[in-house]
Amino acid sequence: NAQVEIVEVVGAGDVTAEGVVVRNLGNTINVTGWTLSDSAGNTYTFAERFLFSNALLTVFTRVGQDTPVALFWNRNAPLFSEADTVLTLRDANGVVQSTYRVARPQSLP
Repeated sequence: NAQVEIVEVVGAGDVTAEGVVVRNLGNTINVTGWTLSDSAGNTYTFAERFLFSNALLTVFTRVGQDTPVALFWNRNAPLFSEADTVLTLRDANGVVQSTYRVARPQSLP
């Protein structure tokens, strides 16, 4: 059984650093077709990918080239600049696997 959870949001409000950290505490799982969405309806869909046991993966908001441990939503603006944004991770069948409430973003310098 997979036990995939949203661990944290890093860099909230800063598109150059903003990302959602996901961890698999269970067995290796195919996350192809899984989605990560926010309370405003913005949705990221995972392409073909396996998430190994005890692995961490970060979905960054910004534009970038996917690597084994970093995926990119390819957005030009931050998604988590509002306090109390709720993120939902759903499997390919639409079943909620994890939710996470984003804390108030830190002030930018």
